[in-house]
Amino acid sequence: MDNDKPIPETLFEYPSEIDKISKEFKNIIIQSSNAEGLKFDHLAGIGYRKAIEFLVKDYLIKCKNEDETKISTQQLGQCISKIDDARINNLARAASWIGNDETHYVRKHVDKDVQDLKKFLHALTALVSLEISVHEANEFINKD
Repeated sequence: MDNDKPIPETLFEYPSEIDKISKEFKNIIIQSSNAEGLKFDHLAGIGYRKAIEFLVKDYLIKCKNEDETKISTQQLGQCISKIDDARINNLARAASWIGNDETHYVRKHVDKDVQDLKKFLHALTALVSLEISVHEANEFINKD
């Protein structure tokens, strides 16, 4: 790698509430976004796919009280199937399908690319963030 190149600004912004449930998501997103900024598109796609997996698994463990040992060893598709909210489920599934294409020799979804993956991942983080905020509001108003 050319050490004279400056590290680009992170291109992927997401709600800060995500950091409350998924510590590693931020690191993966920063690395993926930096790879994309450096035009390492293949690596960026793989990284965004990894970010989806961490977000989904951490969401299930922290927000849905799923068993960490079980979730951590299950395939992403199995984990996504445990998500009851159809919007979150569909966004995670769509993003993971595109992300899987980023890792395989032959693409199944030739009309989709990293930009589509990022669009779905942005929406996924927004809905998970919304759920976290609603949960915090419920705890606040029901604390007495």
